Amino acid sequence: MMPSYHLRRMMRFTCGKDGTAFERDTIIAPDLAAAIDIACARTATPPGLSLTGSTLSAPSGAVLWSAKALALGGTRLSPTHS
Repeated sequence: MMPSYHLRRMMRFTCGKDGTAFERDTIIAPDLAAAIDIACARTATPPGLSLTGSTLSAPSGAVLWSAKALALGGTRLSPTHS
């Protein structure tokens, strides 16, 4: 059985409305690298929203990867540091 990972995406409204929208999804992949590939491919957002960040976590809740870490100069496969 392949491991599952939890993708959480944070989005903001592009129309000026206050607040943040969140989306959760489960990714089933053979390994972390494949799960990151899938997470990176999921950049589409619903109309009126723009993506502000994504995190990929283990079933335990430990964050394994984040788009924020990527934006700060990490590589695609860089682990998240606290």
